Amino acid sequence: MAKIYKQWDSRYGYLKYPYGSKTLASSGCGCLSVYNILIEKPYYHNLTVKRVRDYMVGKGYAIYGNGTARSGVAETLEHFGFTVRVPNVGSTMKYAFEYLAKSKEKSGVILFKAGTRGGVTWTGGGHYVAFVDYKVKNGKHYFKMKDSGRWNDGWFCYETTMRGLIPWMCINMEFKHNKEYPKLKRTKGYPYKLPTETIKYGSKGKQVKRWQRFLKWTFKSKKLKVGGGFKSYTEYLTMAFQYRTALDVDGIVGKKTRDKAKTFKKRIKG
Repeated sequence: MAKIYKQWDSRYGYLKYPYGSKTLASSGCGCLSVYNILIEKPYYHNLTVKRVRDYMVGKGYAIYGNGTARSGVAETLEHFGFTVRVPNVGSTMKYAFEYLAKSKEKSGVILFKAGTRGGVTWTGGGHYVAFVDYKVKNGKHYFKMKDSGRWNDGWFCYETTMRGLIPWMCINMEFKHNKEYPKLKRTKGYPYKLPTETIKYGSKGKQVKRWQRFLKWTFKSKKLKVGGGFKSYTEYLTMAFQYRTALDVDGIVGKKTRDKAKTFKKRIKG
């Protein structure tokens, strides 16, 4: 199990979530639950908490005074490459256990309500906690937890410590990016213009087209379309370029990424 990242970590706990007095330290359990799952994947070993936070705040998933929207947790996991299911937990976990039996990933996020079971208190109000593994033993169900807000980390039995405390959960069924980032195919002599402005997921226009053309050339990608819309696959190849050139992997085409791309150029035309 990869390191467990806590909300109050001084490296990022001060970041606003979404603004004002609300920070990751006070309200970011949804964000850190997602991050604690993503960091398990070698694909995301350079991903930062700030990158996930920026995405969730930018999409409006961080709600002042209410932490993180449930749909925002599931959608963010989908954005970063998971196929997600949200079972109807109700008074029984029947459907959740059926999904988990089929899941290739055995991970997800559980929302707990206030209460104590088997001597374990997950929260005094509402709290998201990531799980990164699951198993059934002697007819009981066990989750491997990574708790960003408390110290409830490791294996916990549902029947003993969770029953009746789960109003919502999402389950990761499959991860799309199980292969390593692609390698660079061309590293010099790029003949066209590069973007001159910072672009990222959601950006549109000429600057994005310039970057897509560069990525398509660099990776010899047939899948990437030069259409001017910065979507998931453009972000994926951007992160691949950053990873392969020893940059911080955040999926944003900032100055450092543009400067690195410039080192591949010999001439400019068009």
